[in-house]
Amino acid sequence: VISNLRVAAACLRRNPDLHPSILHVPLEAKSDAEISALANLVTLTPGTLSLHVDDAREELYVHSLFGSEKDRAATVEGVKEFERRILEATR
Repeated sequence: VISNLRVAAACLRRNPDLHPSILHVPLEAKSDAEISALANLVTLTPGTLSLHVDDAREELYVHSLFGSEKDRAATVEGVKEFERRILEATR
């Protein structure tokens, strides 16, 4: 809910404080199902979008609307938390 409100507020502001960035998230997930589930969860999270998984399946590239140093770390940690939960369910 907070994330949705933050994105809505950013979109409605006259001068939004957006710092779009592309983040590299290291992956522990290796199977197609695990990576697909993670990418879909990232895309469903407001303000983020899954872009690409590298050929070696070691990194997921994520676009984030809020790219300040603090927000980048929080976004990467959020993606890693999604990944931990997926791995707990699939392994």
